[in-house]
Parts: sequence; structure tokens; C-alpha cells
Amino acid sequence: DGSGVDIYILGAGVDRRHSCFGMNQVIPGKIFGPYKDGYNGHDTYVATQAVGLGYGPATGAKVILVKTCDDGGVGYLSNLLRSLSWAFQQSGFRERPSIIVLSAGLVGDNYLDQVIQSLINHGLHIVIGAGDQSMNAGDFSPQRLAGVDTIDAIDNDGNVATFSNWGHAITAFYLGVRVKSAWTNSETDSIELSSTDVSAAGVVGVLAIELGQHAQSPDALTKNME
Repeated sequence: DGSGVDIYILGAGVDRRHSCFGMNQVIPGKIFGPYKDGYNGHDTYVATQAVGLGYGPATGAKVILVKTCDDGGVGYLSNLLRSLSWAFQQSGFRERPSIIVLSAGLVGDNYLDQVIQSLINHGLHIVIGAGDQSMNAGDFSPQRLAGVDTIDAIDNDGNVATFSNWGHAITAFYLGVRVKSAWTNSETDSIELSSTDVSAAGVVGVLAIELGQHAQSPDALTKNME
């Protein structure tokens, strides 16, 4: 069930009050930028799709919140870079297999790629949606890096979603069309969404289970996905 694995969600924050999360399953990490402790539906949905009881497979994994933007999902690259450094330090302190979840939509940035590659070289697993622009995922960071698990969306019939980005950067396909997960209108709220972030969240749960059973390098785990 992913026990012993940490999942770092970098973004706007997760509603820790939702009933699908276990006691102390979602851990406040650190805030980067002039933001208050908060959350939005997107990151709550993502966390639930990975670890939430009744939604995600890795119900024994821990989620560590790293707030890098406002509750609307708008932030600065500098805060993201600082948060990546902190997540790396924290993973070394906790000494547990660690997955970093990023949201799709970042533009190509060479320095971001260098930072992400350094984390991969040190054993951290990076998962991100391919993006929803119907464009080449190889034009985006860090999707274009070979060591990143870049996930595309398919529907229940196995068809690639029309909104999904494409190209050689894609690592795997996972269900990402009309998938139900938690939302933030109440402690039991849920919603159906479609995106490559949805697909990435599902893959995070699967990877957490695998890492909980057999700790392995990012390269080895990616090869096991193929």
C-alpha cells in the first residue's frame, strides 16, 4: 500500500481535512513565497488519486505538502526551484523512498532541467503530466528529460485523450479521462476531471506501491514501467 514512501506534492496545497485521508497521512511541509497555508481543488484531487482511501492505491504512503504558489495555482519559478532543493534535503533527512509530483504546464527552462536532473541522479523520482495542450511534450520542462516519468492520458477504451501532449518524451499512459477523486467543497466532496495531471496522480500511487516493496533507482523503476 505504499507504506514507507513519501510523496512530495509541489503546488497550491492539499485540503488535509478530507475524509479520504488517514490520520497524519498528509504532512505540512514548507511554504515558499508570500503565501498563507491554504489549498485548492487540483492538488487535493491529485493527492487523493494517489493515496486517498477509496480513490488511490497507495493508502499507506505519506503526502508532504510543499506550497510554491497561491491557492489559484499561480506562482514563480524561483519558488519552485527553492522548493525542489528543500524536498531533496528533506528526503535525505527522512531516508525514505521519495516521489516528487509536479503539475504540467511549465515552459522549457534549461536551469529547471538541470535541477531536476540533479534530483534524479540522487535517487528522487519525478512524475509529471505530459500537458494538455495537444503539443509536443518535448517542448516542456521537465517533461523532456529522459529521467522524468512523463505521463499521458487515455480513456477507458485505451484511446489517447485528444487534449494530451505527445512525442518521445512520454514514459507511460494511464487513465485520465472522467476520473473521480476528492474535491474541496466539503470533507466528503468529489468530482470527475480529465487531464494528464489526473493520469500522473494515478501513476504516482502505483509507483509508491512498487517503491514500498522494492526500493530502486529512478532509471530502474522507469524501465519496470515499460
